[in-house]
Amino acid sequence: MVERRWKGLAFFSGAVVCLFAAWLLLSHFSGRWGSPEPTTVAGPALAVREELAHRLPPSEPVAERPERVEPSEPWVVYVTGGIRSPGVYQVPPGSRVYLAVEMAGGFSAEGDREAINLAEPLADGRHLHVPRRGEVPAPQPLPSRPSPSPGVSGTEKVLVDVNRAGAADLATLPGIGPKLAQALVDDREAKGPFRTVDDLKRVRGIGDGKLESIRPFVTVGP
Repeated sequence: MVERRWKGLAFFSGAVVCLFAAWLLLSHFSGRWGSPEPTTVAGPALAVREELAHRLPPSEPVAERPERVEPSEPWVVYVTGGIRSPGVYQVPPGSRVYLAVEMAGGFSAEGDREAINLAEPLADGRHLHVPRRGEVPAPQPLPSRPSPSPGVSGTEKVLVDVNRAGAADLATLPGIGPKLAQALVDDREAKGPFRTVDDLKRVRGIGDGKLESIRPFVTVGP
């Protein structure tokens, strides 16, 4: 009886020792036998990127900056004669005579309003003289033309357009004084532009002789 008890106790003790040894072995080798951790997250990362791409607004194209246009420098003109404040003034490019007269204070009491073409274009560096009443206008320099190209001889003649010239420019023609020049302007405004140079004879004071003397110096524009 006693012998059986000792055998059962020995068997139980051996089983406990075996279980403890097996637990130690498993604990020791569990770190080596574990499955390796994944080394890449390409799948989740790619999904996150695609989701962010759908949520973020599309990038707007960068608009090209327009080229900066430098403003044109103003013209400088010298205004004298029958005006209130003679002097040097700056006017925008493309201005006409009336603007320079306004900047100079307008016509003075003795300024002759009919002796100047207010619609005539200005030019940079021009000397604009407003005639006074009774003053004989000085001959105005005719606009310069480009020099002829190499190989072209002679000087191109500058013609006065009788449909556009003011009284001051017309008065520079041979045999045409201030009064006759003003008569040409008045006739042009009353009856319309001249169609041919011969139409100038419709103005009283211009006959065949005077017409032939000014014919080489005039032209008829539209």
